[in-house]
Amino acid sequence: MECKKYEIIEDGGRKRIRSLRDFTVQDRHVRIGDLGGYVYDDKTLGQNCPAWIFSGSLEYPGIHVYDEAIVDMGSNEAYETDARMRRVLIHGKSRIMGMMRFCTGKTPEAVQNPTGYEQGYYEGYAGVPFKAAAREASDRVRSKAMVWSAGAGKVIMPNENYEIMCNKLDEDGITLATTAWIKGGADVYIDLSDAAAFVLNVRKAGGGDITPADITEAGFSIQSPAQARMDVNNTIISASYDRSATPGTALKIFNSSPDTAILDNSEIRAFYGATDFASLVLNCELYRSKVTATLKPGNFHSLAGTFIDVKDLIIKNDWINNLYSSLQRTRITATDCETLVLSATVIPDISDLHAKNGKLVFKGCNVPVGIFYYDRNPGGNVYTDIDFSKASEHLGKTLLEQEQTILVSSNVEGMYRLYRNADDKVFGMLVQDYASVEHMGYGALESSYDSVVYSDCVLDGVFNIIGCNVFGGTPGGASKVHSTSPDPVEIDGNFRVEGNAQIEDTPLKGTGYIGDNAELKNGDVKGYIHMQDDAKYIPAKVDVPQRIQRLVMLGNSKVLKQTSTGRFAAELRDNAVINAKVIVGSGGSALYMSGDTVLERIDESNVLSVYGIVRMRDKATVTKTGYIAIYGDVELVGGFNISAGSRTIYGKHVIASPDDMNRPELPPTKITW
Repeated sequence: MECKKYEIIEDGGRKRIRSLRDFTVQDRHVRIGDLGGYVYDDKTLGQNCPAWIFSGSLEYPGIHVYDEAIVDMGSNEAYETDARMRRVLIHGKSRIMGMMRFCTGKTPEAVQNPTGYEQGYYEGYAGVPFKAAAREASDRVRSKAMVWSAGAGKVIMPNENYEIMCNKLDEDGITLATTAWIKGGADVYIDLSDAAAFVLNVRKAGGGDITPADITEAGFSIQSPAQARMDVNNTIISASYDRSATPGTALKIFNSSPDTAILDNSEIRAFYGATDFASLVLNCELYRSKVTATLKPGNFHSLAGTFIDVKDLIIKNDWINNLYSSLQRTRITATDCETLVLSATVIPDISDLHAKNGKLVFKGCNVPVGIFYYDRNPGGNVYTDIDFSKASEHLGKTLLEQEQTILVSSNVEGMYRLYRNADDKVFGMLVQDYASVEHMGYGALESSYDSVVYSDCVLDGVFNIIGCNVFGGTPGGASKVHSTSPDPVEIDGNFRVEGNAQIEDTPLKGTGYIGDNAELKNGDVKGYIHMQDDAKYIPAKVDVPQRIQRLVMLGNSKVLKQTSTGRFAAELRDNAVINAKVIVGSGGSALYMSGDTVLERIDESNVLSVYGIVRMRDKATVTKTGYIAIYGDVELVGGFNISAGSRTIYGKHVIASPDDMNRPELPPTKITW
């Protein structure tokens, strides 16, 4: 038989360990006769291993130190009675350094019902498992299962017609002692906080038969510690104070979740001013991670979630909360992260996250800063391979025109997302730089969610942005979308604005591209648009602008006037110019201009009406007071020029000169058509 490592000696009514042999644990030496810390019983510290309690009070049931673990709290002062976890395992090469105690919360008072009871009673034989002491009796009923009691067990007995006797047990269910029979009444209760666990025997005060059904009438209730567990393996937990701690100001390591808190191959270092106790709630699974917690005396701070391979997990002293439930453990997950900061500024509304069953999931991220709200994604907010330091300068800034809308962290590296921090908690589009939206207002925010604004584009004015739109994104660009209207200008569809493009007072609906040095002003797009190079669409502003259903402009093409109503479908290339009112009819009508073609009037009358297809190329022009109405499919080419008069063309023709309009033609054959 292996020689015992230690013995327990009595020391002023407390139990203290004393070494019976020399041994070494984690490069620290223990000599024969060395006195260690204080324990609850011989189950607190393992005998057949080098684990050792150098100092500290572990005088409560459920805590076990073994393998090569060490505990050195720097003080042997005893702690006051507190609710204790069902099981705390400290093993591997764990180290518990600094004054601390492992505790849990109390359950609400639970009124007992017949399902937890059976006929008979338990004898009070010390040293006997309670189940082995079960006996039959018609005048007594007993509880079916033992109740964990350490530090908080209590039976509240308001009914004077019933009596209860409690069998006190150790954590393995071995009977240690019994109470007397105690009669119920007003303010009567049995304090069982000094026992690890207990079972109950119940009888009627006046004698007589009793069944489990009578438990309802008896009306007594039980309060107990939460059935919490913690497994500390190869983990350092240390507490550092700015002054000498006392049992009343020492750190509380806390868990009240029924799920085991797992601390594996990790390090937790807590710092605070020991003017009052501080609680660190470890409702977590922590693997290969380093935690630094700066705590505020008198408060609860939580590490709730799953954290795997987080190199630097920082808990700030404003992270004040008690996230103790199983569901709250699911709210935050971090894997393979460089840094993760938990604070009230980084996660401002953890209660909203919990209320909406939300999650924050960080994979391969660096989170030294951030502002995270729940984005209402069914799978949670998932952030993958993002360095949040790349979008930190403008975090929390408020739009000048929308006082409740701020920039928060997004799931795209280097980008923020607009968030309205009001009752509706609405998210909007991605933004790269605050200056891009500083003076932006909106009618609705949520509809802009799929849009993005890069730093080289500015939105100035009030908009309703709907759909998937991209503003900016060109290196060296300086695009701008501006509105002078007090009412929201709608941008609805799939539009890209980049380069040095400028848009002013133009609603957009449909799809389009506006880039390079293109300018779009005073239009109304209800279709598609493509503008690039130095193209310009800049008519004078009118109350009801004509509807652009299809517009392609390239090169140095220009549109400088428009009709007050109607539709417009055209393609302009090269140096084509429209400087007059043009009507393009419905039903697929369109105008195509290329080369140095020109449509221009010296007055405000129409220069061209198109009811079909018109193609102008090779310097064809209509100028001064000329006007043409075209019904059909006509090409105006070569030196075609009209500067006065009105002409109407029907049919399908290629016309190089005004004289050709009156020249007879043979009708087309089947082949030539």
